[in-house]
Amino acid sequence: MSIGIIGSGIVGASAAYHLTTAGEEVCVFSNWSMMPAATTWSFACLNTYGHLDSETVETRLAAIGYQKELVSLLGLREVVHANGTVRIALNSESEERMCALQGVARDVGVEMKDLSRHQLLELEPSLDTVKNLKKAIFIPCEGWSDAIPLRNALLGKASTTGLLTWKEAQVNSIHADDAGVRIQTTFEDFGFSHVIVCAGANTNELLSNANLLHPVIYHHPGLLAILSSAFQRPNHVIYFDKFHLRPDRLGTMIGMHEASTVDLNSVGEQLRRECLDALVARARFVYPMVSASDVVISQLSVRPIPLDGRPVCGFVDKKRRIGLAVMHGGITLAPYLTRLLVGELLTSSEADILAAFSPHRSSLENPT
Repeated sequence: MSIGIIGSGIVGASAAYHLTTAGEEVCVFSNWSMMPAATTWSFACLNTYGHLDSETVETRLAAIGYQKELVSLLGLREVVHANGTVRIALNSESEERMCALQGVARDVGVEMKDLSRHQLLELEPSLDTVKNLKKAIFIPCEGWSDAIPLRNALLGKASTTGLLTWKEAQVNSIHADDAGVRIQTTFEDFGFSHVIVCAGANTNELLSNANLLHPVIYHHPGLLAILSSAFQRPNHVIYFDKFHLRPDRLGTMIGMHEASTVDLNSVGEQLRRECLDALVARARFVYPMVSASDVVISQLSVRPIPLDGRPVCGFVDKKRRIGLAVMHGGITLAPYLTRLLVGELLTSSEADILAAFSPHRSSLENPT
C-alpha cells in the first residue's frame, strides 16, 4: 500500500505512527502556513466526562488508558499529566446537567468523587474566591497532555522507520479513480492506494470538492490565553460551565467553550479581541481582579466540531479507500481511534467501536 495523510496535527501524526509501525509507506501533507490549528494551540485536556451518550464516554475512557500505554512505550511519560480534573457547578442548571453526566459516566466505569467545599479547597486553594458553589466533583483518571511534544514524538517515531515522506503543501482536492486516490496540491498531483483525511477545519471543503460527503463539522473559534504567573496556578484542570483552566509552564492557561460557529474568513484580530474580552470576564470567577493586561499570550484558532458532537472516524467511500478522522478532543481520542481506523484499513475488517462514529450516521445528516 501507499497511503497519503492530509493533515499533520495530532490526528494525522497518530495515523502516520500506526501505519509506519505496521510497515506501510506514508506521505503526510502539511500546511503550517495556514491559521493555527487545534493541535498547535490546544488546551489538550484528557477527559471522559461531558457527554450524555455512553459510547462516547466509554471510548474516551479507553482512549485515555491507551494514551498512557503509548507514551510509556515512546519513553514520554512526562507529557501526560493525568492527575485528575475538578468539575464545578455554580448554578442549578449546571448542577442538574452535572448529575446527569455523572450517571452516564459511572455506568461505564468512570471513577469520580463528590467534593465538599472543604475538600475542594484542599485540592485547589486557588478556588477560595469562588462563591455560590452548587456541586463539585473530582475525576482521578483525567488531566491533560503536552500536545506538541506528543505530536512530534509520533511523527519522529514514524520518521525513524524510513517509511515516512513529508510534503509541505496545501491540498486542494482529492479524487478517487480506478487506479486509487489522487491528491492535488497547488503545484503537483500525487497518487496513492488509500488516503486518510485528517484535515481538521478544512474537512468539509475537501470532502465536498470530491463529492464524497455532506458537511460533517462546524467551525468553532477557540481562544486560549496564558495568565501571568502572578496569579496562583491551579493544581489540576478545572472545569466550570463553558470555562476552564489548567496549569501551564508560563502561568495559568484559560479557555472557554461556546456552541458557536464562525466563518473562516472572519477569523482575525477583531474576533480575537472579542473572544479575549469574554474569556477574561469568565476568568473573574476565579481571579476577581484579572484584566486583559494580565494575559501573557493569547491565540485564536479554529476547532473542527462534528455536527452532532461525536467523533467522525471511518471510510467515506464504498471501496474503503478514503478514510476520515475528525473530532473535537483529538488529544484524547486521536491515538486510539486512528489505531482502530488503520486496523480496518490493513485487515479489511470492521472495528465494532467505530460503528458509532461512522461518517455516514444519520445524526450527521440531520443534526439536532
